[in-house]
Amino acid sequence: MKTRFAKMMSGLLLVALMSCEDPEDLVSEPLVQVQFQNETLTISENSTEGALVVLTLNRATTAAGTIRLMVAEGEHNRIQTNPMHVDGILSLPVAKGVTQLQFNVKPVDNALTEGNQTLLISIDESSGFLLGEQKTFELVIEDDDTDGDPEPVWSTANFIEQAETVKENEGAVAYKIVLSPVVSVDSKVVVEMNTSNSSTFVTQPASTNGRITLEAPAGTAELSFTVEAINNTVITGYTEIEFSLVSTEGSVILGQRVLQKVTISDDELAGRLKTYTIHAGENGEKRTYEYDATGRIARVITVRNAPHNTTTLTDTYFYDAQDRVVKRNLWLGRDVVYTWENNRIERADVYQDGVLIQYANYAYDDAGNVGGVEPFYKQKDGSFKRGLFNIYLYFTNGNIYKALTYQDSPNSEEPVLVSTQTYDQYMDVSAPIAMFEILPTVKAQINLAGAYRYEQHLINSDLSYTITYEFSPDGLPLKRTASAPGDTQVVLYDYY
Repeated sequence: MKTRFAKMMSGLLLVALMSCEDPEDLVSEPLVQVQFQNETLTISENSTEGALVVLTLNRATTAAGTIRLMVAEGEHNRIQTNPMHVDGILSLPVAKGVTQLQFNVKPVDNALTEGNQTLLISIDESSGFLLGEQKTFELVIEDDDTDGDPEPVWSTANFIEQAETVKENEGAVAYKIVLSPVVSVDSKVVVEMNTSNSSTFVTQPASTNGRITLEAPAGTAELSFTVEAINNTVITGYTEIEFSLVSTEGSVILGQRVLQKVTISDDELAGRLKTYTIHAGENGEKRTYEYDATGRIARVITVRNAPHNTTTLTDTYFYDAQDRVVKRNLWLGRDVVYTWENNRIERADVYQDGVLIQYANYAYDDAGNVGGVEPFYKQKDGSFKRGLFNIYLYFTNGNIYKALTYQDSPNSEEPVLVSTQTYDQYMDVSAPIAMFEILPTVKAQINLAGAYRYEQHLINSDLSYTITYEFSPDGLPLKRTASAPGDTQVVLYDYY
């Protein structure tokens, strides 16, 4: 059999390894974690608007539910909430797909001089969510009834809405907090900073343990701090930051807009492919590309959407000292290991938990293009059997022309041609990614194809697609539409 295959090609190549992966092997996602965004909130007893209390989730919910909050015993009569609590029990509805919840709390204003009061609100452990570190929240009610000096005039602190993206080479960008009315006594506002990478930027004032303290002397109407990206020549990726107003002192209380998101864009990534999204009927796929400091692909996160089923795969790349990809981890326990000879991949081995379950041999034509793939799959008796194998033909400029797929015949030594894919009418425009991937290190399409034909010989199906593109002002493809009778497929490109 191997001799027969060799006559057709000088060697063969792997069918896309990921196409046969079973998404049901993925580990179930853990429960969503919920916690209060702030530790404490101070509000005046005579506040008419109340204030928002925010809860954050560590990822989007996959189904609707309810989070149950409890006001400490004997304290619930001091506040009103929206949604309304019942005897200190607040049931907070959770919609599908949310990452943040909030409710309004307003003190009950009375005429008693009782001093400031602190109420404790906690997340009930029976809510069906994992509890985060901040599972309790303190509400401080400032008493407005006094026999002594009058209470200060309260100022509300809110972020001013502004751009959320900072370019790496832009310099310092100021983010402002408005105080209304002006501060009546010397006060402070504390800003909490949450990010996964604090090494790509600095703030002024500098943060201490992830917090920035802003002084607000009497008469202050506005506060600000700056964010400045560290401009370098390596790829550090995009940095996401969340700044939150978490606490105050003096005559300042927290308002409604207490969150400011900031994204630092990496100028070394500019123009690189970020996402590649495919829409085909009810099915879809979105790939997100992440790069390491030297510009190599570090990870590809693929989200596949089918009716009533969504799966996510994270493909992580590993390189040797010569910058050659030597391994890919597709998910927990599933690895693809590449063997290099003569500066090209000759074989790929697929392991599940360290056990070889699949391998493929690659062959190359005289021009150095990948000419074919011959995959073998492990059988129940421990032997390996050849699966569908491919032969590839190219134009002289390196663009793939045909992909021929064969299968072995039980009644003949001659293989059976299963399908033919033909790519033609190439444009004089560079392709950011190939429509047809053979190997992660090999670009089978240097240019954009203008026509595609898919023949399935065993069922007498033949579809010819016309391909059109939409481009950005600087010539990058933004949208590809492939149309054939009864079928339309749309691809969207997005860039860093």
